[in-house]
Amino acid sequence: MSKKSDRSADTSEQTWFAKGKSDSWQVLLSQVASRFDREYRGESFALPEEVESMPIFLESVAGTLQAKTVSPFWQIAKPQKISAV
Repeated sequence: MSKKSDRSADTSEQTWFAKGKSDSWQVLLSQVASRFDREYRGESFALPEEVESMPIFLESVAGTLQAKTVSPFWQIAKPQKISAV
């Protein structure tokens, strides 16, 4: 592509992004920010019953999920003994 066509594409993307979208982005960003703020403060939040009944959620609450998803390094990549020739 030529530089001239790249510039026109960039301009069209910028105008598309700016057309009435800033309000919706601000709303979405504020929702995400408030969720992370609540999580940082340690506040609980309501989840649907379907989520709370899932086995993975129950394991997470019980504290047993991390042991199933994480492996110590020495189990993943066991060091090999180098033999002298």
